[in-house]
Amino acid sequence: MNTYSLSSNNTILNYLSKLDNDQLPLIFKYVQSMLKSALEEKNNEDLLCDILILFIGKPIPASTSAIDALGSRTIKLDPIEVYTFLKDINQDFATLYLENVCSKPGMGAQQLDIHDRLDHAYCDQLKILCNQLKRSTESKQQKSKNGQ
Repeated sequence: MNTYSLSSNNTILNYLSKLDNDQLPLIFKYVQSMLKSALEEKNNEDLLCDILILFIGKPIPASTSAIDALGSRTIKLDPIEVYTFLKDINQDFATLYLENVCSKPGMGAQQLDIHDRLDHAYCDQLKILCNQLKRSTESKQQKSKNGQ
């Protein structure tokens, strides 16, 4: 069961959205358990989207969709530190974060590093898929040999 109620999550995320880079450890402290719970339980897409928006930038109030919100502001939190934090919790969510961050304006010198990290994340995912396919193929071949 989720340790936070929906209203608690909203209150916490609203407060955390007002913080900046200097308070990243505090942000990470409160988001970590919330994110882990949201990833483990089903039907938490809204909470995951809200956490993603927290790290990418608070949406403009007139925005009606998460997609509009994700494109609306520049990044205020250090994307490399955020990515490192997210990667330790869940690689897929961290990759989603990078996908959204890499197109944001105002990244400056970090733009290349962010794109490199996204490329590495994709390569890691491809390696995992290739290994799964290899094991599956080897298993089928072994069953085929044993069946003959």
